[in-house]
Amino acid sequence: MNSSDTSRSCAPRTLAVSRCSLALLLAGSAALVALPPKPLAAQASRTIEGRISLPGPTPDGVGLGGAWVILHRVGPDTAGPLDSMRTAANGRYRFAYRAFGDTLAVYFVSTSRGGVNYFTPPVREAVLRGGMADLVVYDTTSAPIPIAVRGRHLIVTVPDSSTRRTRTVVEAFELSNDSSLTRVARGDAGVTFDAALPPGVTVIQSGQGDISSDAIRAVDGRVQVNAPISPGMRQ
Repeated sequence: MNSSDTSRSCAPRTLAVSRCSLALLLAGSAALVALPPKPLAAQASRTIEGRISLPGPTPDGVGLGGAWVILHRVGPDTAGPLDSMRTAANGRYRFAYRAFGDTLAVYFVSTSRGGVNYFTPPVREAVLRGGMADLVVYDTTSAPIPIAVRGRHLIVTVPDSSTRRTRTVVEAFELSNDSSLTRVARGDAGVTFDAALPPGVTVIQSGQGDISSDAIRAVDGRVQVNAPISPGMRQ
């Protein structure tokens, strides 16, 4: 459950965790030389334009005027916000910018509503209009609106090769918020979703999913989430 200041269904939990890392081994006195970023040809101009809306009686929702939107860039060389603006009365925005630096850099737009951040997918396209550039935002509530479990999947690995006594168990939840409000936790210790841990579990760690690992904790035999859960399906 991840946004920049909240981030943004329940992420998997594990009994034991293995991590993969990429290492570069240098022999003798060989040196690692950093190569300069590849420049973009002609530094072409780009455009991202879309619409910020609230749920409404029609599929297009209601345009949200005056919403603050921010254009971001993230690349191997630098990362940070590039520009910002308020949406027009109909909820529309348009950023015109020039790509720069490393060609692997991506660009995206964010906005917030009720303390919850929403992000468009990162893109490298020269022109992006509507579709992925549109964001639907929601009002928030700390009331206990139901969060339904639509799917629950378990993956049990072979025993650990060193001890032969432990296994990694990955459990993924598919959660559904069927309301029109984003459920948020009430206070720092609040919970938006929780589930019982299987007996014998000693270590948990969140995996890939829609919720930040910082928002997941184990308390008294249960895994608890205090991240916002917006309407729709989450994993």
